[in-house]
Amino acid sequence: MIKLIVYGLKNGHPTNLDLKIGVTELRNPHRIRKLQELTGFDEAVKLDVRSAPNYQECLRKWVERIHKAHVKHLIDCHQCGGEHTQMTVGVHCLAGRHRSVVVAQDLAAALSGKHNVSIEYRDVRK
Repeated sequence: MIKLIVYGLKNGHPTNLDLKIGVTELRNPHRIRKLQELTGFDEAVKLDVRSAPNYQECLRKWVERIHKAHVKHLIDCHQCGGEHTQMTVGVHCLAGRHRSVVVAQDLAAALSGKHNVSIEYRDVRK
C-alpha cells in the first residue's frame, strides 16, 4: 500500500513521511491569473501542469523513485519483523493546490497497476 499525501511547503511537512517528492521544478499555475483560484482538480490547471516540457520526464523519474523506495521499505519492514507495509509519500509544491494535486493523481494512476494507492489532499482547500 502506498499513501500519497499532497501538501504545501508553506504549511509545513506532515510527520511520518517515508519519502518526499518535491514538484516545485514544474512551472507554477498560480502565476497565471485565471488559474489562481482553481485547483489541480480543474481541467485548465491539469492541462497547464501536464503541458510543461519536462513533465513526462519528471513523472517517470518520480515513479521510479517511489518504486525503488517501496521495495526498500518492504525489505526493511520484513527484516524488522514488522507488519507495517504502508509507505507514505509526501508530494509537495508551495501551496499544495495546483502542481502537487495533478502530479499525485498522475503518480497514483502510474503506480496503481502494481500497488494499492490512496491520496490524501491536506492543503488543497486552504
